[in-house]
Amino acid sequence: MIIALTGAPNSGKTSTVDFLQKKFEEIGYKVICIPEIAEVLLKKGISPNFCGSQEKFQEALFSMQLKIENDCFEQIENDKKVVVLIDRSLLDGGTFISDRDFNYIMEKNNLSKEEIYKRYDMILFLESSVTLGEYDQYANNSFRFHNKEETLEIQEKTHKMFKGMNNCYFFEFTEDIKEKQDKIWQLIQLKNIGTQNKTEITGKNDNNGDKEER
Repeated sequence: MIIALTGAPNSGKTSTVDFLQKKFEEIGYKVICIPEIAEVLLKKGISPNFCGSQEKFQEALFSMQLKIENDCFEQIENDKKVVVLIDRSLLDGGTFISDRDFNYIMEKNNLSKEEIYKRYDMILFLESSVTLGEYDQYANNSFRFHNKEETLEIQEKTHKMFKGMNNCYFFEFTEDIKEKQDKIWQLIQLKNIGTQNKTEITGKNDNNGDKEER
């Protein structure tokens, strides 16, 4: 099972990866976590400035994540008791650069948006606190360099990127991150683990661009 988490900064992606890892391990799954590659590069001093532009940075990021994902997916093929949790999908880089530049990166790697969507069993879109006007730029991440306005723009572009995908589920921002995480876990149980627990699911499938209850 391959699950990617997406959303703007301050949406709780990284803490939710940690939460899901613990939940899956409690029921006997082996869990592999792929961290946010941008953060890995930034911590090593590889920034857009270092690369010469945001476009070159995203190209390096895409190439690195694609290699890690491919190696990982090959290792776990046909193993139903392994879960891969990915902090940001391959498509997320497209929210930081123009469509033309991101299309060039995908074409260079012989991939289309549709092919990338199909790499993931589920995509979880977590809404950011910026939606309610709340934003702590450096919360849990000292390498974050987007201000409030830029973060709101990233969220809008991310939503547009995943709009219409049957395997993408939207989770609204809540003050209590545990409430959001519990809803995510309920959805995963219902969709992928085969549980018969029919508790209320408030994750919203965004296949029509609407926030429809599932």
